[in-house]
Amino acid sequence: MKKALFIACLLVSLLVFAREKKHGIDGIIATRKSGFLNMPQQLLFQELNEKCGLTRIQWGNEKHTQARYASNVIDEDVTFCDFPVVEVVFDFTDKLRLESCKISIYNRGDCGAWSMEQFKTTQQGLAASISKLLKKNQPIQSKRKLNGSNVQQLVWRTSSFDMALRWCMTDEATEYITIQIDERNKIQDLRDDIKTDVKAQELLRQVKKEVGGTRWIDVPMVDQGQKGYCVVAVLERMMKYYNSSIDQHILAQIMASDPSTGTNLEKGMEAVKKNANKLRISVRELDNYADDAFTTVKDLEKFVEDYNRQASKQHSPKLDWKQIQQGGYNVRDVISAVDGDILLGMRAKRRPGQKRFFQTVKDSIDKGIPLLWSVIILPGDLKEQPMASFHLRLINGYNEKTGSVIFTDSWGYGHEQKYMKVDRAWAITMKLYTVKPK
Repeated sequence: MKKALFIACLLVSLLVFAREKKHGIDGIIATRKSGFLNMPQQLLFQELNEKCGLTRIQWGNEKHTQARYASNVIDEDVTFCDFPVVEVVFDFTDKLRLESCKISIYNRGDCGAWSMEQFKTTQQGLAASISKLLKKNQPIQSKRKLNGSNVQQLVWRTSSFDMALRWCMTDEATEYITIQIDERNKIQDLRDDIKTDVKAQELLRQVKKEVGGTRWIDVPMVDQGQKGYCVVAVLERMMKYYNSSIDQHILAQIMASDPSTGTNLEKGMEAVKKNANKLRISVRELDNYADDAFTTVKDLEKFVEDYNRQASKQHSPKLDWKQIQQGGYNVRDVISAVDGDILLGMRAKRRPGQKRFFQTVKDSIDKGIPLLWSVIILPGDLKEQPMASFHLRLINGYNEKTGSVIFTDSWGYGHEQKYMKVDRAWAITMKLYTVKPK
């Protein structure tokens, strides 16, 4: 799903004199050594400017405890051990000290398909460079088979932090290469690291209860970028919330996501279910609230009939079924022509379903469990998305007094906590899923 990019630019430093030759993030690590993690945020930004030439960065959330560099957003080159960097996500403590850092060297979503030769050369070159940087030649190796792909990891443990090189490929395709820097002994064997690790009581404590009746959960933010990765980004956020290290790139491989066309939700969730034991989760599709699943021509025809019936009641233009037939039954074209008020009226008669929907939201949030929310985005609903689309969000709260659902999009800063009246939320709902830790 495309979005207008909102960039919070940080003026790290106003340097007008010529700089020395640019270094990469590895240069900061080499200089700081044991003090790299726990660096004050302002000092890190200063060194990113002075050593890497990075003057701008995106905030990841309102609290400024996450910052992001993306090469396709910020026109400044950043490297790690002389390898170009696609994306870096810095996470900070509440006291704004560096807690962890994730560096993407390659992923299929942002970079397209690499040849196997380029992929292997990069992965092997990075492994050798990290051993040299950390002066440690014996990393700990682990691997995991997920949906036909081999996810592999090397971990170097230093006296103050862990550094992991993780990569994934199949016999035919390359997927991603990432580097994770975290607290010492935090990065575990790959089989354990991607599993959820949270108790029900811990989740109950995550529910924030605010004056005025709002109850919501602050789920870790992930920015899907300019890729059609709303589904896998939402799932990464859920898994991070449950203390798993799995990311959207691994999930994109599991769910057969395409950067341009996105993810087939039903097939993708079935693939996740097949790997549920490895991830230590349970996946459940709740009642399918939409009686217009758009999976067959008959579904689409019924939707048009119901819509036109409501349009007649509201004295509004109808959809032309013959024109839809001539267009090859293109669902996106049909949704693009839909009037949101008519859709709202069309579903308003199903009040028992709306009440059940809102009760499901309340019950789940009260237990500390966000919901995966499949919706129709109608034309005009979002400035960021003028075209109609199907989209996956997280429901992460509610306000019973105002009759509102609280939701979040995986688009970075500014999208953590948004409100919608329950009748409107119900009108655009397609499906709800729960993903729970076992």
